[in-house]
Amino acid sequence: MGKPQEDLRDINIIAEEIAKFAKMTFLEYKLHIKDHPEDKMHYLDIPTHGHMPMSREAALRFHQLAERQRAVDSDPDSLDVEAIDRALRAGFVETFIIKRRPYDERKWIDRILARAVKRAKQRHESITYYFPCVVTAKGDPPEFVIGPVRFFSTEKFFLDFGDKILADDKEANKRQRDELKKLIAERKYFPEKELGEEERARLDKLFIDWIYEYYKSYAWIAEVTVPICDPKVSRARAETTVQAALDILKLFFGSYGGRDLRIGHDRGYSKKTASLARGPDGIFRPSIGQRGEGALLDAGWYEQMVKQNAWILQAAGSAIEGYLNPRNKSHHRDRWLDALNWYGQAVSERLPSAKLVKYVAALERLTVTPKDHPNENCRQELTDIVTRRTALLTVRSYKPNLLKRARENARKLYRWRSDLMHGRSSPLSREVSSLIHLAHEIVQDAIFNALGHFVDLEISNHRAAQDLYVRYQQLEKCLPPE
Repeated sequence: MGKPQEDLRDINIIAEEIAKFAKMTFLEYKLHIKDHPEDKMHYLDIPTHGHMPMSREAALRFHQLAERQRAVDSDPDSLDVEAIDRALRAGFVETFIIKRRPYDERKWIDRILARAVKRAKQRHESITYYFPCVVTAKGDPPEFVIGPVRFFSTEKFFLDFGDKILADDKEANKRQRDELKKLIAERKYFPEKELGEEERARLDKLFIDWIYEYYKSYAWIAEVTVPICDPKVSRARAETTVQAALDILKLFFGSYGGRDLRIGHDRGYSKKTASLARGPDGIFRPSIGQRGEGALLDAGWYEQMVKQNAWILQAAGSAIEGYLNPRNKSHHRDRWLDALNWYGQAVSERLPSAKLVKYVAALERLTVTPKDHPNENCRQELTDIVTRRTALLTVRSYKPNLLKRARENARKLYRWRSDLMHGRSSPLSREVSSLIHLAHEIVQDAIFNALGHFVDLEISNHRAAQDLYVRYQQLEKCLPPE
């Protein structure tokens, strides 16, 4: 069944479900909901007439229509399925309920589908986001750049934008009040209690003070501009891109210096702690603690990092731009970014066993290609693939003794990961904690070195997944016999 037939089927099912509910009396509807609670809270909005109930099945059909229509768009990644779903429902009501067009005619179905996407795209825009972040303990230098992300010290940010933020907020409040007065004058809005100017000013100040207090509690603010797309998609892309920039910094800061790095609203360590305990004498023994956030680095750290690693920063920064423009496909880039994401999660993870699992996931993403097709029933085959290639990505030269040691270390990590995942080892084992430093070093080196290989493949126009497989096959010739 092709898309036109599937669309027609879904529209017919929706219409039949709505007609079924429309025939019910209020008592019949209550009895139906008692027997079918899954249908509760599913309805269509009818302008000036409130809600029209429908079934969960009808709601699922709207979602399927939205998914299919998104899939055939020229830029599906910029669309939000829920936005299309809402527009489809409005179009269905307007076309088939209000105007009573025949719901089994192809032209009306095609029209509401096309209009739904057009309506959804009316909300698309390019947005610049500002996220408070934990990077270094102090805002030095005043600003720096990682790919498409610019980091401001909070002090510099408010020097540059503070006046504009206040002016824009003041103008927005004035515009909102003018619109409210107009609605009241036109008798379209009847407030129970109209606030005086003094109370409004107090609430306005409370709002902007909240913003300032929140942002100024962080040393850094990240700026990123997302090209035109749905606002919900835009926000997700912005957060993913800023997180990727932070993960690049984690590569350079290491496991200890990078553990705090995060977007402000993500969970972090508590700055202030307190504890209570009682000894055998029954007396409480209170204690308090305090810790800072962010890496403790010397002045000039960014300039030194750029000086020593210019090409890595350029290549990595270029890679994370892929999150902002997903239409520009790149297998190698996306594979490297996935590994970087696993690494970033591992560095900030608190539980050693979870750290180890995420570190090894990064290695698997770097080394296992679709062409490998390891036998699912043969774990040894997958282990060999990952450990061979991990060894090749982590040594500084292909000397047999270095490769042998590197492969033994990779096997140790992989064996422990397997034991944890398959229940053979406890996640609280002390031995896992002793492996974390080794795991970090291996993955850090692998990600850095893999970037060089992936960039080389891109530049030489070998961009398919099988090209990475061929590169690994060539490298594996350097391995000493077992």
